[in-house]
Amino acid sequence: VALVAVALIAVGVAVVGGLSAFAQPRKDKKTRLKDVNRAMSKVTRLSVPSPMEAQLAPDCAALQPLWTSKPYSCLEFLRHHWELSPLLSEPGAAWLSPLLSLANVTTMVRMWPFRFMEPHAAAVMLVPGSNFQLDARWARGTDVPDDVVTVAVREQRVLALHNLELYWPPIAKFCQRVGRYFHAAVQANLYVLPAGLDVALAPHADSHSTFVLQMHGAAQWAVH
Repeated sequence: VALVAVALIAVGVAVVGGLSAFAQPRKDKKTRLKDVNRAMSKVTRLSVPSPMEAQLAPDCAALQPLWTSKPYSCLEFLRHHWELSPLLSEPGAAWLSPLLSLANVTTMVRMWPFRFMEPHAAAVMLVPGSNFQLDARWARGTDVPDDVVTVAVREQRVLALHNLELYWPPIAKFCQRVGRYFHAAVQANLYVLPAGLDVALAPHADSHSTFVLQMHGAAQWAVH
């Protein structure tokens, strides 16, 4: 039984145009809401195939294991799931392992100056089951110890490392492909979840589309 589960969460933040109504002079709430609804009605959904689809074929092929449960083509995934409904897939260890291993996490922390709650190379230690409450014992700016994974497991804390696309080349390449294919800004966050927790991350809502990759061990994810 694994002592820890490691999940990589790649989030795509869409960049859409045509929302100039948001920048108009101050108006009453009802008028502003009408402007927003009018603007959103003119925005094309991101699930529409790209006019550059042929040029994006290498990225499609590289990402396709993310939605192989049917299996779907890239266009079918866009039509049936992207921004519409969740999809559970099993890309397999052969595809996941080259991206990141548990040992790689320790190597990365030793290579880069990760610090708690600081921009760039940011790390946070979370109280399990809370609404992302920070463990006060780890002060802002404190260097992340080389054995931080061991510390998180011992203290039963959820460790999060942000923006791994800046610090680990295989993750950087993966995020570049996601960004190109979906025309979105992408970042990758890592969560180390100690075994034995009733709830590691409390229920919450994200305003972006998300791929959750279970890299090591096992965890039960609930999507509402």
